[in-house]
Amino acid sequence: MMLAAGLRIGIFTSVFGAGLGRAVAVCMVMPLVFFIAFVPPSLWGILAGPAGLGFGAVFLALAIIWAAIADRAGRPHVQSTFKLLQAFLSSWTENRSGGIEEMFESRAHEETASTGVLRIIAAGKETAIVLPDIHPGPFGQVGGSNLPYALFARFGKRALVMHGVSGHSFNIPSAREVDRYIAGLDGLGRKDSGDTASEPVQIKQGSATATAIAFGRTALVMLSLAPKGTEDIPQKVRQELESHAATRGFGLLVADCHNAMGGDLDDADGGDMIVAAKACLDRLHGAPQYKFSSGFASLDDVPHALGGAAELGQSGLATVVFRINGSDYAIAWADANNMENGLRDRIISAVAGARLLEVCTSDTHATSGKRTREGYFALGTASSQDAIAKAYADICTAASARLEPAAFETALATSKVKVMGEKQFEDYSSALDRSMNITKAFVGMTFAVFVAMQVLAS
Repeated sequence: MMLAAGLRIGIFTSVFGAGLGRAVAVCMVMPLVFFIAFVPPSLWGILAGPAGLGFGAVFLALAIIWAAIADRAGRPHVQSTFKLLQAFLSSWTENRSGGIEEMFESRAHEETASTGVLRIIAAGKETAIVLPDIHPGPFGQVGGSNLPYALFARFGKRALVMHGVSGHSFNIPSAREVDRYIAGLDGLGRKDSGDTASEPVQIKQGSATATAIAFGRTALVMLSLAPKGTEDIPQKVRQELESHAATRGFGLLVADCHNAMGGDLDDADGGDMIVAAKACLDRLHGAPQYKFSSGFASLDDVPHALGGAAELGQSGLATVVFRINGSDYAIAWADANNMENGLRDRIISAVAGARLLEVCTSDTHATSGKRTREGYFALGTASSQDAIAKAYADICTAASARLEPAAFETALATSKVKVMGEKQFEDYSSALDRSMNITKAFVGMTFAVFVAMQVLAS
């Protein structure tokens, strides 16, 4: 009975958030009721015997001590590990994000975030390639996880919201801060404009591929390590490329294609990426530019077999096609968290009529919270890769059919927004790890006491 009460104390304090005193009082009731209901009165003396009272007291003491120590495992940075667990469970199982967002926001700090936008205007319609400094995250519907769709909607659902060169430290902690960030885009300031573009340049160096197009004096550079794959590209890569672009007279928009699964970018691959991108900028310097046309299409414009795809956020798939100097070039995009290795090349092979330069993802975290090792399904994991490739082929065809003479504008907005920083994740991870280690130790002690009780009772 006391063992059952101890287990209930653990559940009530950690999962349901009951205070320790209340948990002890409540958790004794049900085991006592069952004991009275199912144990004959003639055996009640067992409960009052020295052995029964002693072992029962040990079980209760272990539960109470565990609850007190495990809850404090994250201090001084995390005051209550149990409150962190409860807030996470509430957001995950009930889509109630207020508690965990309040916790995240209380420890967030303010940063200046930039958002670069390449606007393509054709036949009175605008298509935007958006590059936020902000990183989608942290998970599910919490904070800025659905930021790519919020930006997609902000630009009239005619946008490719690329994964900018930023990491998880730039996650927005709450929906309120997302709204503040989106409102800051009203201050977009025009940097460049015109109606000419260069032919694309694509250079492969080692495992890295860099693809670049110049629109006037602005270069759009897309970086990929597919099919090898990598995690987020660090900001030092962008900073070095921005310095090099300035020597070539270019403003720079850098997209992390985020289109194959892999670990952190190592020095060798990062060096290859920089070499390839610099070579692209060198070739664009002085390259001729031409009047161009543009067309846009999304998943909503074609019949497809991807309804309810677990990997896709609300924005789905989209493609923009450019006709430059008589040739058609396409950039494809998915509102997804990364991509299965090899799928990029499969999609490129499936597209006809235009040269598909890159397939990029938004790195949305709105689709996270899945029971996989990564916590999400990369594009092509849960859905048919043939269906995905066919959808892209059809979208490219639809975008090509809408080609119209185009002009461009580049714009930049900077705004203040709270971000989570790197230390929050470290503190939460450390608190949960320490709490788990404490739990394992107490489970071991409880098991040892239970075995000793069985041995003495036999």
